[in-house]
Amino acid sequence: MLPETIQNKIEREINEEIISSHTISHGLFTNSKITLKSGKKIFIKYHKESSTFFQNHAYELTLLSESIPTPNIICNGNNFIALDWIESQSQSHCMVSRYLVKLHKNSSKYFGFYFDNLIGSTKQNNAVNQKITNWFDFFWEYRLLFQINLAFQNQLLSVEEVSFLKSIKVKVNQILDINIKPTLVHGDLWMGNIICNSGKPVFIDPAPYYGHNEVDFSLLKMFGGFTKPLYDIYNKEIEIKKDFEKRLNIYMLYHYLNHLNIFGLSYKENIFYILKEIKKKS
Repeated sequence: MLPETIQNKIEREINEEIISSHTISHGLFTNSKITLKSGKKIFIKYHKESSTFFQNHAYELTLLSESIPTPNIICNGNNFIALDWIESQSQSHCMVSRYLVKLHKNSSKYFGFYFDNLIGSTKQNNAVNQKITNWFDFFWEYRLLFQINLAFQNQLLSVEEVSFLKSIKVKVNQILDINIKPTLVHGDLWMGNIICNSGKPVFIDPAPYYGHNEVDFSLLKMFGGFTKPLYDIYNKEIEIKKDFEKRLNIYMLYHYLNHLNIFGLSYKENIFYILKEIKKKS
């Protein structure tokens, strides 16, 4: 059941009675589907304690909504956010690439973001106020190295494995040594975070920052959704540069490390497979 304090606040904000709530999932936050007296459905994400996450999440969705469809924010507080409920339909005609092009035309002077956010349940360090202009410096320190050190702290990597992972630093620098401008990315883009409604994708649960536009293809590659039509349509608008696959392996490594930290040792094999692919000679 939705906590009474949250239910009362939402009812006051929207001036309508909640007649039922159904918990969808538990995790770092609790997700619920709410039915109002009018019959309208809304989505609630909440936590028993206050968190800056909810204000930040509202900001992220509002920022991304300027370029891509995101759920409408009904109201939010210190420990919850209420969004329009989006009914999921077939994704066969959901043209994700056209909206990615719109999103990736947003740029900044620096890599990172205005605040740290979450990638899944893991803190995503966004180099707040650091004014980083070199993509490799940002990605190595605030993405790969952050996750490697966290995995070691979590006793998921040995000293030898950490050393092996850190040994790719020079190789990663070589592969990422191209002209990359800071581009606004969704950050956690896989088909589970895309709801197709009336043939239009609605993007949910972002972990945005200003990075390399290609990072948004990495989870699609890992978990399905990276298709040739998606790539071809995108590439007509924003050219994908040479050695895309090599860079994609590096960006996938970040997510595999994050999955190791969240879900445990079952992802270690993926990490060292990708690591060997990265270390291969050009």
